[in-house]
Amino acid sequence: MRCATCAASGRRSVGPDPLVSLVLATTGRSTELLPLLRSLQQQTETRFELVVVDQNGDDRLLPLLQPLRDAGMAVQHLRQAQRHAGRARNAGAHAARAALLAFPDDDAWYEPQTLAAALATLQAHPQADGLVGHWVELAAPAPRLDLPSWRRFRGGDASMVTLFVRRQAFVDGGGFDDRLGPGAWFGGGEETDLLLRSLSRQGRWVHAPAVRVHHACEVSCPLPVAQCLARARGTGALYARHRLPAWVVLRGLLAPLLLPWRHRLTPVQALATAAGRAQGLLAWWWRHGRGA
Repeated sequence: MRCATCAASGRRSVGPDPLVSLVLATTGRSTELLPLLRSLQQQTETRFELVVVDQNGDDRLLPLLQPLRDAGMAVQHLRQAQRHAGRARNAGAHAARAALLAFPDDDAWYEPQTLAAALATLQAHPQADGLVGHWVELAAPAPRLDLPSWRRFRGGDASMVTLFVRRQAFVDGGGFDDRLGPGAWFGGGEETDLLLRSLSRQGRWVHAPAVRVHHACEVSCPLPVAQCLARARGTGALYARHRLPAWVVLRGLLAPLLLPWRHRLTPVQALATAAGRAQGLLAWWWRHGRGA
């Protein structure tokens, strides 16, 4: 998971090792980070560090991070020239000092008890590789964290912002596949891929509704067609990589066209979603072969 394009910036935090490392990959944003940074200052559990992987070409984050350091928060600031979420998160995980990792988005934020609840949950489940918290705005039902459900794409929601994973399990599983996710041609599906690979290795995950995470709720595919296509290509890649059942693949290709209102898709978005999934499926087979 080493990132040759990343370099440390500013002071590396000193002192005892933290219990949680929050790996924050960010680009193109500054004030949007303020809710997260403020929420970190309000945590009842303070034994954590913030590992920022900065993909901006300027110093916009420096005035935001310095007050955290001044307040005694452990902060690492890494820079990565290429805008690529998976590589950024892998680089942050490599630099992290804690045994537990989380990957908040740069426009998400935590409630004061979130980190304490995550640590308590995994202390109560020592055999678990990680947990899935509760995305408050999405208000989804409890996920089904078993392999058969995920291979049917019926596992429910396990968004990146709600994942807390033991660092050793993350490393043993190879981290995020940087062929997937924002910045890659297969522009989505990286957290689903992480869970599918973990569950395929008999990894155990638990649902923790007390681990409450806030994030603006996107209920539809993003408006730009290029971004919609990229995310859908990531889903199509999962169909091929994990050899999902044919009926699951067919459902995924047809559902955007037959049931666009269910996902609040416009006709253009529905067509882009279906086309992107087909593109991703065929391209993964062509480039990597099934299961590669």
